[in-house]
Amino acid sequence: MSLRTTPFRNCLLLASLTIPFAGAHQPHDSMLLVATSPNFISDKTVLMAADYLSVSIGVYPVFRSTDGGITYSIMRDLPNLAATEIAFSPAYAADRTIYISGRGGLFRTTDGGDSWTLLGPVPGTPMNDVALSPSFASDNTMLAITISNQVWKSTDRGDTWTQVGAPVASLTVVRFNPAYPTQRGILLGTANAGLYRSTNLGATWTQALPGIAKVTSIAYSPQYVTDGVIWVGTFGGGVYLSTNNGASFAASNTGITNLSVNSIVTSPTYSSDTTLFIATTTGVFRSSNSGSSWAAGAAVNRVLSTQTTSHYRSLAMGRTGGVNYLFLAMFEGGWLSTNRANSWIDIDMIPSFLIRKLNISSTYAADGTLYATDYGGGALWTFDRGSSWTYKNVGLTNAFPDGNGISPNYAVDHTAFLGNVTGMQIFNGVSWGPIVNLGAATYARVISPSSNFANDHFLFIGTDNIDTGNPVTVVYNGQPVPNQGVFSSSDAGATWAPTGLGGPRISSISLSPNYSADHTVFASSPASGLFKSTDSGQTWSSITVVPADNVILEVDVSPTYPIDSTLIAATSHSGIFKSQDAGLTWTLIPGSDLLTGLNMAMSPAFATDHTIFIGTMQQGLLKSIDGGNTLQATGLPNAFVMNVVVSPAYATDRTLYVTTYQGIYKSTDAGSTWTFTNNLARMEQDRQGNVRNTGTFSVLPAPLASTSKVNNFTSAGAATTVTFTGSSVTFIGATGPGMGLAAITLDGVSQGTVDLSSPTQQWQVPVWQKTGLACTLHTLTLTAAAAPSGNVGMMVDAIDYTRGACAH
Repeated sequence: MSLRTTPFRNCLLLASLTIPFAGAHQPHDSMLLVATSPNFISDKTVLMAADYLSVSIGVYPVFRSTDGGITYSIMRDLPNLAATEIAFSPAYAADRTIYISGRGGLFRTTDGGDSWTLLGPVPGTPMNDVALSPSFASDNTMLAITISNQVWKSTDRGDTWTQVGAPVASLTVVRFNPAYPTQRGILLGTANAGLYRSTNLGATWTQALPGIAKVTSIAYSPQYVTDGVIWVGTFGGGVYLSTNNGASFAASNTGITNLSVNSIVTSPTYSSDTTLFIATTTGVFRSSNSGSSWAAGAAVNRVLSTQTTSHYRSLAMGRTGGVNYLFLAMFEGGWLSTNRANSWIDIDMIPSFLIRKLNISSTYAADGTLYATDYGGGALWTFDRGSSWTYKNVGLTNAFPDGNGISPNYAVDHTAFLGNVTGMQIFNGVSWGPIVNLGAATYARVISPSSNFANDHFLFIGTDNIDTGNPVTVVYNGQPVPNQGVFSSSDAGATWAPTGLGGPRISSISLSPNYSADHTVFASSPASGLFKSTDSGQTWSSITVVPADNVILEVDVSPTYPIDSTLIAATSHSGIFKSQDAGLTWTLIPGSDLLTGLNMAMSPAFATDHTIFIGTMQQGLLKSIDGGNTLQATGLPNAFVMNVVVSPAYATDRTLYVTTYQGIYKSTDAGSTWTFTNNLARMEQDRQGNVRNTGTFSVLPAPLASTSKVNNFTSAGAATTVTFTGSSVTFIGATGPGMGLAAITLDGVSQGTVDLSSPTQQWQVPVWQKTGLACTLHTLTLTAAAAPSGNVGMMVDAIDYTRGACAH
């Protein structure tokens, strides 16, 4: 059993604004909290809460794993606001109860996380912390701290609450004494007034530790009843240790080189190894003598971002199969160690299976074409309605594309677009080439061609350059203009002009289906709300959807907008709204008040079938067949839906596709049943965390390789090691004259060698493949070896893998 402690706390909403939307080495996968089940030995349950998860748009999901942290899903019903604590019931094996506090309030599950309910004290009140009594199974007692520094007590598992007096303000963390209720003791940490102790459940307080530094974490020894040991982590003062039940504390920082502590956790086998760990802002430290002295753990295999000073945030531990599992949530992702922090495995919280944008051909009925951009693989295509997928990355400059668009005339012109941190690119059916916007790179998050693109060649992009390093301004007609906002092209991207909406970050653009005549376009911003133009973007008006939530993630225009003036808009956390007067007034779609809509799509036959599909963070794919007056569930099993696209022939083929955390699903019966398409994922060689290279190698420019480069290993024994979770794996490499051998091992078992030599140079070659793998974490190692000719040379392009049964 692991002892949960309070991890990293800061002003999460403000801190999230600095989290980047950038390239391959930036932390789109930032994590805040991790917690393990007290019954981890049997249920292998881990919860990981994300910070501003910036894959395409910013959301705060909470992930759950029930296989010891190997595979994850995103839990439903939780708000799109940062979590501050995850607290498992001590009797979780029996009651399946977990609490999550956060900026959206306090939530409880009694079914292990399948569903969640919003609780008091005042539902929706932002919370700093929640703690459960050690005898929670019998006394049902818990405490919660609000962001407004109130302490609340419940003795009925959170159904009702009474306020407890607080000694001071700036409250950060509260924990029960392990001897509670016998001693009725609790400890209360503050940001600037130290640590307080109460022996009567908050009726009175005494200061136990003066206000030396902000208290971030409190941990009791698993043997507290006999040894009286308590550890307190502070932000700036390191660790304070008490060996007398909290009567006095002394700093215990021998060996700690960073005194800003975010989290403390004790070993599941503490009674025999007296081991505990702390996460400081820059690393993990281990003590093997109950905190008397410390030694640094290994650093993770990833470059730390310059966009925060607090990297290592939260720790949790569990034991199963005779192995202690140490989980780490950090600004740079989720990590696992099974050897006491001597090395770390990247959990890969955002795999390439997570599709950032999905588009469907306007002639889908004839060509079966869909086009996706994913996280770390590049440009993914299917030409047979999802039966098989292939990457088309020749000429691509970056493996982490975001926004994409496909020509409505794709069947004829074979044109598609994408945006990444290096700028925009255009596809001609075979390869990618650059698009020069206004003389500098700009990050296109959304790309929207006119429905009459074949004739008017009109194209809008919405850009978001926050923390990308791209220029803030560019020059247009001799004048500086913002390099962020909405831009337009009337010649299919050959030349560009700024619109009147310069400056705001843009998350979606939706054009009137009659754009050629009415020149109407809507743009949403994750920071500035909703905007409308009726003159092709020359001028814009601001539209208020809901005053309390100015984050508009998505806007969608009805296919019959010239007749019905209907719009749908999704807010960050206040629900999904409908307008039937072109945005003048808005009404909340019933039942959506706590939902975050990530993507919407209306039936092409909306005028007659009134069908809307809404992909949500909390309840998966929802459907309305009455124009948005009511919502109903679909048969999709996943809670988190990022994209939904509807067949242009939906009225007859009833086909739609959605992208989830697990990958791409297809329905041919209007969403009642679904088939997993088992889309490919690709791991390029520059993906940090999952890929570790050793020995002599160089990055070799290769225009015909995936994303225009390969890693070239030129000495015997030089190797690349890749970790992944999937049911099949393929080594994508290059072959040619003078190449050597690649020795392959999978999970420590030799798979033999492959000869990389060939008479002519070949790129993106599927050199080796293994199928039928178990759904678990796998390690693939490719090692350069000399051929009989003596030649050494191994070019590694990428690793393709499929999820298969791991998605279910």
